[in-house]
Amino acid sequence: MATLVPLPTRRGSILTMKRVLIVDGHPTVGAVMAESLTSVGYHAVHCTAADEALRQCRSGLVDAVLIEVGLRTESGRSLATALSQDHPDLPVAVLTAWLDHPETAYIDGRGVRMVLRKPLRIEDLDLAVRALIDGFRTGCKDGTRES
Repeated sequence: MATLVPLPTRRGSILTMKRVLIVDGHPTVGAVMAESLTSVGYHAVHCTAADEALRQCRSGLVDAVLIEVGLRTESGRSLATALSQDHPDLPVAVLTAWLDHPETAYIDGRGVRMVLRKPLRIEDLDLAVRALIDGFRTGCKDGTRES
């Protein structure tokens, strides 16, 4: 089941906030990430399973997805693959505590734009999400802007 984090009123309305879906099998970790993103102005939703993530993405109300590599019900790889097939324009990042995790090798060809190493400071999470969304809009796979 998805956890909806209350929206801040100081940064704008729900219509102007970027919507980020966090898919992490650890309820506490996902909730903290969602709260952190909410505190810096995003509309953040956390879910713990791939099927719920796919339902959320089908709604069309998601601007970016952060996927934990080691989901409990299936791998982040299979979710990333499904998202790249069903929603090829949706920017996706992978979260992991282990940069040398074998699952991070699938970044190319599955719609994944970047790998983020946990734990992340709020500032770094905010910058990464902005780069993910803005970089995708400018057509840069690595989140950098074109000159």
